[in-house]
Amino acid sequence: MQDFLISVIVPVYGAEEYLDKCVGSITAQTYKNIEIILVDDGSKDRSGKMCDEYAASDSRVKVIHKENGGLMSAWMEGTRNSSGEYLCFVDSDDWIDTDMIEKMSEYLTGKKEIICCNHLIERTSGQSYPMYHGAESGVYEGDDLQNKIKKQVLGNENRTVSFSRCMKLTKKELITENMHYCDTRIRMAEDVNIMLPAILDAERIVIMKDSCFYHYFCNDVSMTHGYDAGLNKNMDYLETVLKKVLADKYEDKAQAETLLEKEKLFLFMYQMKNELRAQKDITKNLLALMRDNNIRERARKTPLVVKDKGNQLLYEVMKHPGRISVGALKLAYNLKNR
Repeated sequence: MQDFLISVIVPVYGAEEYLDKCVGSITAQTYKNIEIILVDDGSKDRSGKMCDEYAASDSRVKVIHKENGGLMSAWMEGTRNSSGEYLCFVDSDDWIDTDMIEKMSEYLTGKKEIICCNHLIERTSGQSYPMYHGAESGVYEGDDLQNKIKKQVLGNENRTVSFSRCMKLTKKELITENMHYCDTRIRMAEDVNIMLPAILDAERIVIMKDSCFYHYFCNDVSMTHGYDAGLNKNMDYLETVLKKVLADKYEDKAQAETLLEKEKLFLFMYQMKNELRAQKDITKNLLALMRDNNIRERARKTPLVVKDKGNQLLYEVMKHPGRISVGALKLAYNLKNR
């Protein structure tokens, strides 16, 4: 096994409550050949000062202070200042097992590759449950990579390979060569900007079995699940990026169109959920959104495989939009969120 330098990049903003646990889990890694880049994205709390304190006590830690520009701008700045052959992203309220990088590094070959572990959702209630990639564990190269991963990379309820930039060791050039696709206006599903082109460019992808090394913290207290007035515009920006990536990197244009349409229909479910969180005119706005996007015809023309019960209900309303179906959807949503 070669001893590759791995850059661990942590975007930091307003994270003083969680930063000790996050950074501590990285500095304690059993794999020693790492550099740790903390990007303080204009934090107004003690986070920036804490980052400097970590750097003063550990020579592997490098701190970048920048004006606030959002999560994507922070990890991009960290990437530009990294020296490692591979990148590992950890968000500042998450943490990782101390042997995560060591175990993942055993699969590194030096190719343009992505090594994927799985993760645990950690809730403030103390509940914890695992999340896995849609594809089976294994090493994907050649025809397997093309047929089982790349040809199914979009349009699945459970993504074949998660689009999170975290929970992975990614060959650096797969990120740097594709950063021009990143649109910092995108706030929801923003990692699709970078991981879709990275996956399509990869020569090798490893999905580890079990291996829930990454702990994704889900703060139930701070999650208001409020209505996002800018979500529909966000989806327009995201669709533009998806089209551009597929046009540049996908040879089968007909299949690319099918994948994109399936993906857009799944993303539309997020838009529907957002409208359900609105304070007024839910039925009117949701029906208008479906009409303006011609959802009925599109959903009937492009069938989806939907297993989640909540998504199944959304899908049925997409195929049969009307006041009665939307009313039933509203009732189910309100009962679930009492």
